[in-house]
Amino acid sequence: MVLGSRARTLRLDIVHSLGYLSPLRLDTKSVVTILDMVHYLHPNDIPRSKRYLWQLLLPTTLRRVDRIITISESVKRDLAQLFPRAALKAVAVPLAVDRSVFHPDPMGSVERRGADGTRTVLAVASMSPHKNLEVLVRAVSQLRHEGATLRLLLVGRESRTSLELQRLAEDLGVADVLEFAGHVPEETLVRLYREAAVMVFPSLYEGFGLPPLEAMACGCPVIASSASSIPEVVGDAALFFDPRDPTVLAGHLRTVLGSDEVRASLVTRGFENVARFSWATTAARTLGVYADVLAFAKA
Repeated sequence: MVLGSRARTLRLDIVHSLGYLSPLRLDTKSVVTILDMVHYLHPNDIPRSKRYLWQLLLPTTLRRVDRIITISESVKRDLAQLFPRAALKAVAVPLAVDRSVFHPDPMGSVERRGADGTRTVLAVASMSPHKNLEVLVRAVSQLRHEGATLRLLLVGRESRTSLELQRLAEDLGVADVLEFAGHVPEETLVRLYREAAVMVFPSLYEGFGLPPLEAMACGCPVIASSASSIPEVVGDAALFFDPRDPTVLAGHLRTVLGSDEVRASLVTRGFENVARFSWATTAARTLGVYADVLAFAKA
């Protein structure tokens, strides 16, 4: 109600709500951004109170807004399956990474192994179950028991899933190579991308998935899940695996860690892939949505 009143006072043409829900009472034209459909597709990963509120209010938002922006074609397809009429108002506008922040070390090549030869397998994700980090622990355990010298570094806010991953690593005998970094500042994240031998993105579901693009922009090879929006985002610049199959993931890790040629190819393709996305394009397409809304209002 407050936002609706302010919109009237300021005589706004459009109110754009960036996180799923739009004010229920608006006299202006309205746009909403839908980041994903995780509340419906992986509801048990969302706190109950938040999930119920979202599921209660989202249908009303989708009915009332003039346009819906999804951050990938994949989310648009999910929306179409769950809310077919709403999807007729939807436009996919992809995200991007800030290339002034995420880029290779300007001082030159970074040694991607420790003094003892240890190489880092990096994952950047929240510890929600649908991020599927368990499959990565299982894959790393296969390599570790073959004698590979590596560590698994998990970056992201910890949760009860962290304890489950720790217990799994203990059961598999690889707790000594598992490290939780928690949430890290942006400058630390850039350094970790630059130093990692490979970044793995094993998620079961993503609305877009920025970490693979961030890693590619920093010159880090990527292995990625073949689920949801991820192939759309990473293009041909990653090695893909079924997110339920740790054996295939372990095979890809062997390939990337064991071949300079494969790593170099993934890095080159990664730079080319990142160039497909820019915030300038995101902004231009968003402005295009606004223009369509206003043109339709005047028609």
